Amino acid sequence: DPFPGIFGFHEIWHLFVLLGSASHFWLVFKYLMYV
Repeated sequence: DPFPGIFGFHEIWHLFVLLGSASHFWLVFKYLMYV
């Protein structure tokens, strides 16, 4: 883990999940606004 007890791979996983869902929402939102 990068920072044991504070910031581990589990937190990195959550970060990627949040970024992925946020970018997906943004792309869908832009597409709906365009159509």
